[in-house]
Amino acid sequence: MRVETLNKFGLTYQQTKALFMMQYDLTHSDILHEKNIEKQKTKQVWLNKWKDSINTFLSRLEGAEEKPNISTSYMLKKNPLLDRELDALRQEAGANKLPLYLMLLEATLFEPYFPLEVGHNKEVLLDRLKDKMRRTKADKKIIKGKLYHFANMLSINESDIDSFIKSYDKAVDGLTGKKMKIAGGVIIGTVILVITAGYGAPAIAAKFAPAGLYGAAAVSSGMAALGGGAIATGGLGIPGGMAVIVGGGALVGAGVGATAGAGANAIMKASGKFALTEAAKLEVVMKEILLTKQKDVRFVQELIREQRMAISNLEDELLKMKLERKDQKEEIKNLEEAISYLKKALIRSQNLIEGTH
Repeated sequence: MRVETLNKFGLTYQQTKALFMMQYDLTHSDILHEKNIEKQKTKQVWLNKWKDSINTFLSRLEGAEEKPNISTSYMLKKNPLLDRELDALRQEAGANKLPLYLMLLEATLFEPYFPLEVGHNKEVLLDRLKDKMRRTKADKKIIKGKLYHFANMLSINESDIDSFIKSYDKAVDGLTGKKMKIAGGVIIGTVILVITAGYGAPAIAAKFAPAGLYGAAAVSSGMAALGGGAIATGGLGIPGGMAVIVGGGALVGAGVGATAGAGANAIMKASGKFALTEAAKLEVVMKEILLTKQKDVRFVQELIREQRMAISNLEDELLKMKLERKDQKEEIKNLEEAISYLKKALIRSQNLIEGTH
């Protein structure tokens, strides 16, 4: 039953491509409206690198086209090809709107300009990342207008976008126990930075990049997709149909078993804050989509059971690491941090259910 639960957080190839097209469109629009020429150039260089990595990622997914391309030529305010993609997916989804909500959620929380290059000095790179995010962060007004358009194309209320943002920020604050002063994109950017700064980056990336990618290609495409909120199901051991897992579903994967949770667990060992971002997204899905929109209390109860299982599995893994007596101090520390976030997330999830009675 647990694999079926995880599959509900999956997107098909076409849905995945449309998600990345939305994220490309958001970033491209921000660049077009950037008045500072130097900033515009910096942003465009980043977008070109991200696009190439995402196209490589897509090319290896189940059901992929021969040469996938998330960028299209279009006028300043219109992207007819993307509109057609979204309209087709809306019609295809019918009454099952969960994938559409998940796509819009990941597009809403997307923060471009995170690191895409591999390095080994985490402290220096982190300072550069924070500075880069301050200098190149996307124009929120432009982004919000685009998101409202996407919502309309998917027959989703515009107000849901504001609810997603508010609930995500509230979840992050609740899980950390303090008001976060940095954007969510800096958090996931830091996660990606820590992974790419480590010597084990290729081995970690191989667990969540599409099958058939190795070395630098696996790292760059896997990190580009991770920044967009997606992990290839090949790295999570999910059978058939679904190309990627989104919306905090990686945490459900951590409860399914060693094979299915390998990618998520590897990331959490590299950075405990991955659990923070995924747990916050999962809370948004449960609160704003499953309970508020779909009134699906039973599925939320199932997810809470999966949260408990994920914590149990990670605690078993943590104990095993401690007993091995290897030099894994950093990994143990990160996993302990991740488990701490997940335990707080479990309490918050249980409180959501209690509020429905």
